[in-house]
Amino acid sequence: MKVAILTQPLSTNYGGILQAWALQKVLQEMGHEPITVDRHYSTNGSLLRRRASRVKRSLQSMIYKLGGRTLYSEHLKYIRRHQTKFIDSNIVRTQPVREEKFLHDFFSTTAIDALIVGSDQVWRPRYSPKLENYYLDFLEDSPQKIPVKISYAASFGVDEWEYSERQEVRCKELIKKFEGISVRELSAVELCRDKFNVEASLVLDPALLVDRSDYVSEFCKGAEGKSKGVLTYILDPTDFKDHIVDRNFQHFR
Repeated sequence: MKVAILTQPLSTNYGGILQAWALQKVLQEMGHEPITVDRHYSTNGSLLRRRASRVKRSLQSMIYKLGGRTLYSEHLKYIRRHQTKFIDSNIVRTQPVREEKFLHDFFSTTAIDALIVGSDQVWRPRYSPKLENYYLDFLEDSPQKIPVKISYAASFGVDEWEYSERQEVRCKELIKKFEGISVRELSAVELCRDKFNVEASLVLDPALLVDRSDYVSEFCKGAEGKSKGVLTYILDPTDFKDHIVDRNFQHFR
């Protein structure tokens, strides 16, 4: 089957890029032809907002430098160059889709057998300016009928409800048109049931579906015998996470 994947824009988000790569890889190994929608959001914010953002970044940079640290944004060009190279080499994508109209046009003119929403925080309003797009509102008047519409490991990002009343009503209507719903957190299962009155399955993030040997062959080329340890990339560190890292990787130190 030809499978389209709708996820967050692939920019400098390590986790977002990894899950997009992994989901494509798993689908390819299953014999499908996956393609990820190269989604972008419009940057047409107000002039005042853009200026305020630049001032904020400048102040952050000054504060960090006074503390002897460097700001993430100062390394952004270097990071983006390497991440873009990986995306271009490993993730099959559509042409860039920057406006909602082009999203509608793509699915109106392209034969797709299945459409997967996810993984990543696709159902979080603050990360999805066009939230209803991730509930497939653009398919409502499309001449092309997609037989299978599902979510895989979709995430609300938090265990609290962040939708407005209008968003809740609209998305509740749209999600009932999915053939299958799966999420990656137990709290998301409960939110789907309590807010949308639908049953969602709890599944692994696609990054955890890929075999260890695939990671080694893809990311450790030429590094055999040169590694001096294990790099851990931890979001929101806690004592429990530190304990897990120490318990499993202390023999590498």
